[in-house]
This record gives sequence, structure tokens and C-alpha cells, in this order.
Amino acid sequence: MGACGRMLCGVLAAGWLTTGAAGQDSRPPLIGRVVYADGGAPAAGATVEIFGRGRAGVRRDEGGAESRPTRRAPGGRGAPLATLVADDDGRFQAPEHAVGTMFVRAAKPGFAATFRQLRLPREGVETFVLQRAVALRGRVTDGDGAAVPGALVTLTQLEATTDADGAFEILDAPPDLEDAALMTRAPGFAAAVTNVPWPPVAPAEVVLERHHVLHVRVVDDD
Repeated sequence: MGACGRMLCGVLAAGWLTTGAAGQDSRPPLIGRVVYADGGAPAAGATVEIFGRGRAGVRRDEGGAESRPTRRAPGGRGAPLATLVADDDGRFQAPEHAVGTMFVRAAKPGFAATFRQLRLPREGVETFVLQRAVALRGRVTDGDGAAVPGALVTLTQLEATTDADGAFEILDAPPDLEDAALMTRAPGFAAAVTNVPWPPVAPAEVVLERHHVLHVRVVDDD
């Protein structure tokens, strides 16, 4: 295919190289590709979210006012700087204003989300590999066996909230966790860390202990 090279020509054909003011070609901050772990086939339609605010990460609305995205790591709170969809070849292109330290998250239903922290811009094509997700279900109760609704259950970057029966489910957990520890918090209870076998072989059972309230009465001898 000549000196151009297949990958670079494909990028040129897709319009993924832009020309600067001086007439020189320059790459966008990130060109990525999302593939499946099994066989490396392209994960067409995968959602890619970019979080963070770089040194040039400022957008303007139609009136010219600045709109600064909220910095957020996956699993946290806030809005992404950009949401993209991988094309038929699994490729995506980050917007030009995604410059600086960014969190990039690739996901697709039925597969565990993968993310990494990247310094943009960067050369080459960054590949994100999706593995088939593992589902974890369980129940949170107190010391008397009563359900604890509204408890927040965290597994790595994934979160779930228990329902009225104390039940929860995390459907997109990665299959290769080395340390599967659940952190569970609920108002009025002490936080608990529960280690679960991985992959899970049964629903997780989490028991929370209520906070002990100490009443102190101060007596003034005077």
C-alpha cells in the first residue's frame, strides 16, 4: 500500500487528520479503537465517554459563553466532556478540545466497561478491549436479618443501591478481578467491607452493624 501504510491511509480516508493554520497535518487528541477480547473483532456501537477538564478543555455555547465540563473519574459524579460511538471498525475520534489529563471509558451492554487515564494528545491508536461482563447480586441486612434499603454498594468503580428488600445487582463487573471486595455504606450503620469469591458462585450476603449511640451527661458540681 506504499509508504502511507494501511492504518494511516484508513485514518486519512476517514478524515481523522486535520490541517493546522500553518498548513501542516496534526493529529486530533486521541484516535481510539474498541475491540472484543475474544478474537479482537471491532466492537461497533460501543459508547466512549471522556471525562475531565484539560488545560484547553473549554467549550463555548452558541452565544459565546464558556461552558466548562465537570471533572469526573468513571464511577464518580458529573457529566462527560464528550460522548462518542465507535464506528463499524470500532474506531472513534476524541474532540480537539479534549486536551490534558483525561479519563476515557469504553462500554457496551453485556460487557465490562474499561477505562484508563490518559494524557492527551497522544500519538498512535489507543485500543480498548472489552471483556464479557460478570453479574454480581446480593442482599444487605442488619444484625437482626432485616433488609437495609438505600445502602450504597461499591465494587471497584461500580456502584449499586439496594431496593426495599435490601437487594442489589451489579451487572457489568469485569471477569478478572484480583480483589473482589464490596464496600457497603448506609445511614445509621457502620461501613462494611465484604470479600466475595470471584467469579461469584452465589449471591453476596452483606451484614451491617448499627452505629452505637453513646449518651453522656455532664454534671456540674457547682
